[in-house]
Amino acid sequence: MENYFSYNLQNLLKKNNISQRALAEELRISNTAISRYIKGENEPSVSLLLALKENYNINIDEFLTKKIEISDVQNKSATILFNDNYDQKFIGNFLIYYYNTGFYKGKVDSLAYNTLKYGVLSIYKNSSKNKAVAAMLLFKSRTDAENYKLKLDKMSGCEIEEEIKQNEDYYTGTIEFNFTQIFISISNEKHNDKGLIILNNPPTDKKYIGGLGTINSVSRARELMPCVQFVILSKYILNKSEGELYSLLSLSVSDINVKSETEKLINLFKNLYVYTENNEDMFLEEYQKVKIVENCLENLMKELIDANVFRYAKISNSEDDDFYRLIKEEKIK
Repeated sequence: MENYFSYNLQNLLKKNNISQRALAEELRISNTAISRYIKGENEPSVSLLLALKENYNINIDEFLTKKIEISDVQNKSATILFNDNYDQKFIGNFLIYYYNTGFYKGKVDSLAYNTLKYGVLSIYKNSSKNKAVAAMLLFKSRTDAENYKLKLDKMSGCEIEEEIKQNEDYYTGTIEFNFTQIFISISNEKHNDKGLIILNNPPTDKKYIGGLGTINSVSRARELMPCVQFVILSKYILNKSEGELYSLLSLSVSDINVKSETEKLINLFKNLYVYTENNEDMFLEEYQKVKIVENCLENLMKELIDANVFRYAKISNSEDDDFYRLIKEEKIK
């Protein structure tokens, strides 16, 4: 039986617009090894095939035994890797939950209902372009966003486009994807505003119902500041309070061991202000005691901040899967 692995591997690179070196780094093998596979000098190992399946959702049997052409979109037996109708799985209307970045840096509101913002993102088939496109509206009210999403659910693609464009503050954009990520690029010409939403692409042919990702945009605050934050997309209304949504978007920052830290402070106060045989020889002025307590609290707060500060936003597959299950629970309800 003829082996088409080399031929199909070359087409995989072309279809996904990636270089040999990029693929080698992604699969954690050498660039020389990739080159030998493409030239047909080496046979693929089981670990390589499994890595390609995990990263690009290939059908291993077909990838080895059938010549898969990039333009062969009608061949249903071909691996989904070259199926240009793949964007159908993303078509639908989604609620967006995210943080308000309009506050000046360092002045974020502590109240969840002031900090959270909402939107509706619609992905539909554009008849003239024959591909999926995106349109988005942002809302100050959670109720307004949810009601508007329900309204769009009753419309077709053309009706949705006309409806959204009646609002002068609408965003339009494109959706692109590979077999690991989804990229939704949006822009608003009126405000010269742009953003890029990046989400994980579930390895399944089933309809996309949402997940957790990041949005890269420019904050429209006192200063125009580039920012990245977490965002939730959901095809279903999440039956969660503002406080719960706020916590979900913070990815459950590490819990503070209140009991342990309280014990430390109590012991400190006892040593400073309660006379015992252990501290009978220790005499401190009041200002010295105050300074010791200040230093203790300062160190405690610094440790907590260092432990919980977000140095960068990164979504793991396990975190995305947790949000997928959360959204799926709403579908079942």
